[in-house]
Amino acid sequence: MPTCRYEIFEADRIDGQPFEKGERVKFAAVGQPVYHKWTCDTTHEPNIFCMTVKSCSCDDGAGNSVKLLDEEGCALDRYLLQNLEYTSDLEA
Repeated sequence: MPTCRYEIFEADRIDGQPFEKGERVKFAAVGQPVYHKWTCDTTHEPNIFCMTVKSCSCDDGAGNSVKLLDEEGCALDRYLLQNLEYTSDLEA
């Protein structure tokens, strides 16, 4: 079974598209550009597994939560998070 992780990085934009720019971050401020990265590693032969990110939300640590992706993996508020781009079967 693949081992998956979620990371947030400092980000910048080129032609309106975010890209990973720098260090991994633990906390981000509202309005701060960040790059979300989901990856899975597997020891099995390639193309056996395929990842889909869905039902994703974020919280502020004080009990307030916002749903970012629905049950189908579609962005609910594209100002907060665009639809995910899958760069491989095990990375978004």
